[in-house]
Amino acid sequence: AGDLAAYTVVWELRLPRVVLAAVVGAGLATVGVAVQAMVRNALADPFVLGISSGAAVGANAVILLGAFAGLGVWALSVSAFVSALAATAVVYAVARSAAHGLTPLRLILTGTALAYGFEALTTVMVFGAARGEAARSALMWLLGSLGGATWARVPVAAVTVAAGWVWLRARAEPLNALAM
Repeated sequence: AGDLAAYTVVWELRLPRVVLAAVVGAGLATVGVAVQAMVRNALADPFVLGISSGAAVGANAVILLGAFAGLGVWALSVSAFVSALAATAVVYAVARSAAHGLTPLRLILTGTALAYGFEALTTVMVFGAARGEAARSALMWLLGSLGGATWARVPVAAVTVAAGWVWLRARAEPLNALAM
């Protein structure tokens, strides 16, 4: 009975988290390098540009407010992705609206400023949550919890990361040229 319990804990709880963490880490590393090349700044990453903070707003809208509930298990992912795209568009539009045009430095500074704004919105949403468990879930998501990892979720993440890697790899030459 002890061996079965240990097997279940390792195989069904721990190992999916480890594998998902590796897949997500690979995806974040790939996106980070691509963003640095596109922005032509070694400091650029999804956190500095406000993309991650924008995703957090969307994820918290699902967790705390029940937004996009009609999408079922995909609500959190879709909301985070859509709000990350929206945050990217807002950062780009604000940085580009300056009199001297868009520069890598202006993009970084605009992204950093707007990231704090998105984080403030996320904080207001968490503290305004009427239900304690929802606020706890939102904070755990923000901290990068992999508590919900299952073997069923690993292939979805792996395919998404692999597709993104293949797409970026096919565009390696232009990205390398930008990095120069």
